[in-house]
Amino acid sequence: MPNFITQALADRPLSIFGDGPQTPSYWFVEDQAAGIFLPLDS
Repeated sequence: MPNFITQALADRPLSIFGDGPQTPSYWFVEDQAAGIFLPLDS
């Protein structure tokens, strides 16, 4: 995704791979925060 945004901002052709049915995988904020702070609590 970051590469796509960089290309768009630089007004370069956008790279799209495959036929487009892919969907992004989103992390929930709570899960991400737990993964960051879990090692710190040990």
